[in-house]
Amino acid sequence: MFHKLKIPLLVIFIGGTSFWFGNKMYFYYTHESAPVVSLSGITQDGTYQGVVACSIFANNDYKISSIAPFLDGQPYNLNTNTNVRSRTFTLPFSLDTTQLADGKHSFEIQAQDSSYHANKANHHWDFYVDNVPLKADFLRPSYKVEQGKTMHVSIQANKILAKASLSFLGKTFNCYQSSPTNTTYECFIGIDCEEHPVEQMLVADLEDAAQNSIKLTAKAEVAAFPFPRQKNGFSVNSKKLEHEKEISMNTKILEEAVGKWSQDSAKQKMWNSPFEMPTQIRRISTPFGEVRVTPERGRYLHKGLDLVNDPKSVVWASQNGKVIIKERYLMTGNTMVIDHGLGVTTLYAHLEEFMGDLEVGDFVKKGNPIGKIGMTGYASGYHLHWELRVNNTPVDPTEWTQNIY
Repeated sequence: MFHKLKIPLLVIFIGGTSFWFGNKMYFYYTHESAPVVSLSGITQDGTYQGVVACSIFANNDYKISSIAPFLDGQPYNLNTNTNVRSRTFTLPFSLDTTQLADGKHSFEIQAQDSSYHANKANHHWDFYVDNVPLKADFLRPSYKVEQGKTMHVSIQANKILAKASLSFLGKTFNCYQSSPTNTTYECFIGIDCEEHPVEQMLVADLEDAAQNSIKLTAKAEVAAFPFPRQKNGFSVNSKKLEHEKEISMNTKILEEAVGKWSQDSAKQKMWNSPFEMPTQIRRISTPFGEVRVTPERGRYLHKGLDLVNDPKSVVWASQNGKVIIKERYLMTGNTMVIDHGLGVTTLYAHLEEFMGDLEVGDFVKKGNPIGKIGMTGYASGYHLHWELRVNNTPVDPTEWTQNIY
């Protein structure tokens, strides 16, 4: 009985071995998938300092025969066996960036499997080295700004920063390079007319690309400003208001839109000179910050300039920028708003009509005609209501016509 079973078992063994060997040979000749390789510790366009712990991960359906790493085009010694002959593996190593010059570098990995086709994979990562300690300071030791004015803060760093922000009055504001290649960062903070006078620390949080961070502090004071009070009251004809309600959008929509656009403001200046008054001025009928009382609105602060010129006189763009709003609203009538970058916007209200073919999204140059002086919206006479906002906080526009920020 034993002898009768011996031959069939041998046949099965030989057949199974042949099948296994045949499959292996078939796989050896037909496999065409390149090894999958990844790298931890270094990411594309990342910035690093000191000694960086890294690992090479690789896997393939067929055995990977070898791994060849290169640093800046030259073979790099991992101090471990790179003839791996395994389907999946991890090779840890350390990259000492202190031995490299600050700036851009590259790391490359070539992998090859053991199949007949010797399938290859080539992966490349660019990265940056920054071993320079981060240093920075305020260009002024302290700041003082009046209600309704703009606080302009400048910080000098010794390198390009990845993050820069200022905290003041419970809010956080982004800082931006004064020019694309400059390491001076600036921030514009609009102080509301009704902000309480206070002295508070201005706090800067800075971080470079290698994630070094520092915190700076400086004293900053908000000082009281004696805003004028309205001498002669005014009211708007009720029939005119009813008509405006029929043809205009709610002013709340305008405020929400300006707030959104301020957050999405261009991240660079569009100006390189002082802003200009948007029309010839015969007189200023209402100064910035005037305390008003009207039947329709009660007590409020006038947060713009009312400029009087001849009816239907041309209104010009006060500075280069992008049109972000062009619409008619109940209180401001025909209104155009222009974004000048870094959260700075100008608003032109009560226009008789818009001029040219400007539409939302169009770029406009300083001095280009944008409309005509009118009395649309909540207005009792022909004038231009002109606002300048910094991060959606209205500030005195005349300050921006007298200074180059």
